[in-house]
Amino acid sequence: LREARAEAEEEEAAQSELESRRNLLKAFGSSKIKKIIAKRERTAVKDSANLFLESSDSVMQWAKAKANASASRGQSEAAQVEQMVAARRASLPPHNPKARLAKDAYPIDRIVDRRAWQALRAESDYVEELFQGTAEKCCPFVQKGLAKLQGDLAGGAGAMADDATFLGREGALKALSLYETYKYLYVHYSRSIKTEGHDYESLAKTLDLPVGFVQIAVVKFFKNPGTYKGKRAFWEISKQDRLSLKLHLIVLILTVENFNASAKVIAEELSIDTVEVKKLCR
Repeated sequence: LREARAEAEEEEAAQSELESRRNLLKAFGSSKIKKIIAKRERTAVKDSANLFLESSDSVMQWAKAKANASASRGQSEAAQVEQMVAARRASLPPHNPKARLAKDAYPIDRIVDRRAWQALRAESDYVEELFQGTAEKCCPFVQKGLAKLQGDLAGGAGAMADDATFLGREGALKALSLYETYKYLYVHYSRSIKTEGHDYESLAKTLDLPVGFVQIAVVKFFKNPGTYKGKRAFWEISKQDRLSLKLHLIVLILTVENFNASAKVIAEELSIDTVEVKKLCR
């Protein structure tokens, strides 16, 4: 009886994982994958091996192949695979791989550290203006996002009626505020930030951002390798951290758009091609 119960629990856990993966693919997957899922659902086909084309198994197989090709470095295959998986996850914003709803996969409350957000919310003029209902100092995407949010709130329907995606006024404004901040870093500092000093205060002054936000949320991407030419310092962003910043922006775009943004919209907003967007969203 115990053995039967254990098998039943294992099967239930597997089904739960597959259902979670299906929901995430429906929210984040490409148009092609969404069409395949819809077709499978209509015909009630339950072949999960074919349905979940971007399964974790295929990712692991790819990682193993990469590890095997570089086995000459002296590391075991298992160690290399573990490092690759860890590196892949480290580039993503904080997330919940067991989430069943899109909004729970990348919860807005975990995108940035609570203390960093409190500093940005309390000390940044453009964030305060966003919460007051204006976005004159923000980029066009944030201006459109704020206008859409205000329309949804005024209408009392549309996005607000969909509890699976709508974050509420506070969550949506937080997403817009963080997007404006990260987009500024993404556009103006593609390689490094030069400061007159090597401390957090100098970096915050250069960026015109609160120290409390900079010392947690900005240095996550920009690292200070040391001083250069006297007191000047260069806070450099590596390729991996630049990729991570890009992924944070994509998640925030999806959040603002209620997880209904096309690859074309994301590509135009981040000045990259749609092929790269689709690769990053896998």
